[in-house]
Amino acid sequence: MGAAAAKPEGRDRASLLLCSVMLLSTAAIFAVSADAPSTLLLSGFGLAMSALRSEPIPRSTRTYVYTAVTAMIVATLENQLFPVDADRFFLLSGAFYCPMLIYLAVGVTFFDQRQISQTSISCFCLLAAMLAGNVVGGFPTNRRFPFTDAAVKHFHAFFGVMTLILVLAMVLLIRRGLQTRGTATIPKRESKSKPIVLILAILVAITSVLGMRWTGQYFERRFQQFAGRMFRHLGSRRYSQVVFGKEVDLWRTMPHRRSRDKKIVLRARSEAKPGYLRGRVYYRYQDGRWDGTLHETALPGREAGGRRVYTVFDRPRPDLTEEAAPRRIDIFPARNFSSQVLFAPGGAYEFELIADGLRNSTAG
Repeated sequence: MGAAAAKPEGRDRASLLLCSVMLLSTAAIFAVSADAPSTLLLSGFGLAMSALRSEPIPRSTRTYVYTAVTAMIVATLENQLFPVDADRFFLLSGAFYCPMLIYLAVGVTFFDQRQISQTSISCFCLLAAMLAGNVVGGFPTNRRFPFTDAAVKHFHAFFGVMTLILVLAMVLLIRRGLQTRGTATIPKRESKSKPIVLILAILVAITSVLGMRWTGQYFERRFQQFAGRMFRHLGSRRYSQVVFGKEVDLWRTMPHRRSRDKKIVLRARSEAKPGYLRGRVYYRYQDGRWDGTLHETALPGREAGGRRVYTVFDRPRPDLTEEAAPRRIDIFPARNFSSQVLFAPGGAYEFELIADGLRNSTAG
């Protein structure tokens, strides 16, 4: 006897209903997070057209390509007619890819309900939900999708509820697939345990969604506090180690003022007021940067009389008059103060300090 031809699997209405619940919950998440009610309406229209078909679309390379191209065309036209604000999303923008995944899953529902089709729809829904929920906190109120202020304000709870519906529909879809395929070979002892496993799976799904929401909110606050402290620490180290570097980048954001900014880092002692202390001179500007690299020459050094650790460096002396008699100024930097240049009056010509060498630039 010849082998009978396998009968192609038809359209299972119950499975299609569960797939529709998964898709509509995912589309609802994107509609609220992106202010795109058109995605929800087009998804519902596509699912309605799929439900009206009595026979599935034949499987072939051509129908697969047509389904993918149609999903991309619909997503592109929607993005052109109703553009989505990409700034709502964090890192990965779901403005285009999320609707395309949803429409691709809607297109798969037109085929027969095989396990590969249901798995593809589940994967597309999970990826789309991940992109749709990856939003920046505090995004503006929706204008195109009215009556969603509560969902926007409590987006964590809304996302959790929609994800819970998505997961429950997925669990029921898996259970139905196990019941309709190969259940005759399963022993009776194992079949009795299925309802218990289903109930446990539903409880785990509900607990996981609620627990992830509460845990996520808790660790989000802790992470923001930790990141703030870390960036402040790194910023304070960066800006406290070097004062007056060889260049200044005007495009670099300066840190906020802190209490340590009011501390005294230099003290000067003199018989008269020391006046202004000169640091580095910047003379060239290009693309938001001031450059202070000039020609430098090494100054000769000599030992200070009786004090071996100190070295005196001399540079050419200016013409002195009686009104501008030389005077001594002692400068004491704080312990946490670091600089690449000496802070001294512009007319200073003799420097006594602990150093192996000292260089003088043409800018003084």
